[in-house]
Amino acid sequence: MAFDPLLWALYTILGGSLIPLDLYPPGIAGLLKVLPFASAMDFPVQIILGKLDHGELLIGFLIQLFWVIALMLIRALLWSMGLKKYTASGA
Repeated sequence: MAFDPLLWALYTILGGSLIPLDLYPPGIAGLLKVLPFASAMDFPVQIILGKLDHGELLIGFLIQLFWVIALMLIRALLWSMGLKKYTASGA
């Protein structure tokens, strides 16, 4: 599937795996850190390295919680839209 390599490229570039987010300009790094890619790649690495204080940890976990809820709502919406268009026949 062509979607998987695209998604992996986004995770690699925008998540901080290829270029650490700390090397981006502050405005861009701030934007990238609130995207779900950084929550999956950069944030756990920052925790392991011990670079985050308690406030940053709380903010990071709240961002992750936001993305979990937002993506679950999007998935449920898309699922219900798909069910409305789905038709089946047979036994």
